[in-house]
Amino acid sequence: MRDISFFQRILHLGDSWKVTSLDCDEETKTIRIRVEFVRGSKFLCQNCSQLSSSVYDHREREWRHLNIFEYRCYLVGDIPRIECSRCGIVRQVKIPWSEPYMRYTQSFMDYILVLLTKMSIKEVEEVAGINWKTVESILECAVKRGLGRRDLSGITHIGVDEISRRRGHKYFTLVYDLLKERVIWVGKDRTKETLPEFFDFMGKERLERIKIVCCDMWDPYLHAIGKYIPKATVVFDKFHVRKLINEALDRVRRQEQRKLQEDNIPLLKKTRYIFLKNPENLTERQEMTFDELQKHQLKTLRAYNLKELFRYIWDFTSVESAREYFNKWFWKATHSRIDTHG
Repeated sequence: MRDISFFQRILHLGDSWKVTSLDCDEETKTIRIRVEFVRGSKFLCQNCSQLSSSVYDHREREWRHLNIFEYRCYLVGDIPRIECSRCGIVRQVKIPWSEPYMRYTQSFMDYILVLLTKMSIKEVEEVAGINWKTVESILECAVKRGLGRRDLSGITHIGVDEISRRRGHKYFTLVYDLLKERVIWVGKDRTKETLPEFFDFMGKERLERIKIVCCDMWDPYLHAIGKYIPKATVVFDKFHVRKLINEALDRVRRQEQRKLQEDNIPLLKKTRYIFLKNPENLTERQEMTFDELQKHQLKTLRAYNLKELFRYIWDFTSVESAREYFNKWFWKATHSRIDTHG
């Protein structure tokens, strides 16, 4: 009885359910906790929310629960179906420990979802002792539940990005609510049709509230934004801006390296990451190489200095100051006589 009252308390079953027995099988290392509904309890009709205690029938079901030490644990119970006196529909009652039609408790599902944030599906299989179909069904249920709770009202700042889903340039397109820091939509690829799909999904009324769109400089993104939300301000994100500057710097380095090699001067050989890294991240050996390079009049060094100067633009908190700084930087860059298209 003491064990039963303990499990009654930690399972948080509420007033309508009770633990009636425990069965521990030493051979299979399993524990089964039997749960029953309290006679006379009233349950909400899942169709019209009418309270009813008219049990139509009940069926035994089993749910995988969190392990207890090295023992696998299951909840077992006769779950009633009630016949609603208002709408006449016969439905299974809502149980407090699991989603409808699932074979796992909510606690077990939450455990698997935490594992999935740290491991692959295969690793979760091994740790939890379940097959991949079970893992995927839990994940699918969580996604469905999350989509049902998704609130798309009041979204004013969005971010658009892509993540690789497999080798060979296969991508998902992600749209974020930047203010609430959450993903609100996922596209199955990254084509010129993908972002318009999101805008169609949002609808005209919600789109009119969007003020800021943060994305990279891909033309299909910019075309779709201009078509669907022309009044929104487009912000190019820091990662992609710095990537473009680094790519331009590396083109200058490669171009100058080729010219030096024509004269058998290996000065810039194996220096790519010295110029792409931030100065504070250089190794001691890279610092020594960089100090030696500074003794020479190199276009790559001038391009590198422009890259480093651009970093300071992210430190400004005033739009006016940032604009003034950028205009000065832009003048230096365009008057540097450095060809970045080589």
